[in-house]
Amino acid sequence: MRRLLPLIIACTLLPAWAGPIERELEARWRGAWVILNAEVHSNCNSAHTNNRVNGRLVQSRGSLVFPEGELAQVSNLDVKRSRVDVLLKLYEPRLVAHQDGPFTLYDRLDCRIELEIEVPREFVKKKQIDALDGALLEIMQRQESFAQAQGSNRWNQRLCEDFPEGYENTLRKYEIWKIEQSNAQIDARLAELRSVLARIADSLTSDADYLAGFAAGVKHARQLRAVGDCAILLRERLEAPRPKAPVDAVEERWERGYADGYLLHRALRIQRHLPGCYLPLPTR
Repeated sequence: MRRLLPLIIACTLLPAWAGPIERELEARWRGAWVILNAEVHSNCNSAHTNNRVNGRLVQSRGSLVFPEGELAQVSNLDVKRSRVDVLLKLYEPRLVAHQDGPFTLYDRLDCRIELEIEVPREFVKKKQIDALDGALLEIMQRQESFAQAQGSNRWNQRLCEDFPEGYENTLRKYEIWKIEQSNAQIDARLAELRSVLARIADSLTSDADYLAGFAAGVKHARQLRAVGDCAILLRERLEAPRPKAPVDAVEERWERGYADGYLLHRALRIQRHLPGCYLPLPTR
């Protein structure tokens, strides 16, 4: 009984109106095409951007502004104690620019919003469906069909902007630039590897402790996982671990040899595989 008590209490505290009211409003609104009676905002990403609504006054921190008369479709609805939250997707996408290096690129993005419509608490408490419906109609005009929505003189006629003239040529240049940037990273990485190998070659010595550490470093590096894909080849940090030297060896010489042997093996393996990551430039 003790285990059931919290569940019983929780159930008694649930609003009894939530289910019936939501079902009735969903029957009227879910999937409906609407025309918005106020300016709204959206970030045009995968999330629904909040728009707080009081009458026809809308407040939002969304980055992109859409004028009154936007055509949208209701996807979901949630009734709170003094609020109705309505999820919508705008019919027309938005052409949004972003910068990558010297290029201005454009994406056609779907735009979603959430209308958090404030309503008098008594509308919900007393299950006044028509009053709630009227509060929703104040901010969005429900249409009988998509065709009717498009034919409405309330629709602002906004259509998604066209890509700029010559944009296909910009994309071709951008593709070449991206390949050149990638290949330049490989060039820089190979130059780094050559520098590491040259330093190791200069530090080689016939000292017994150094050579013993060198052999241990090479052995350890051979036991590691395969080199990996191109992204790993480019970002792997060339750092040797620092195991404890044997008690009968000079610590500094053995550890220096170990680091050189370990790094030599890793650098050579990366150097051998990395040229396969070069990307060919597109043909005309």
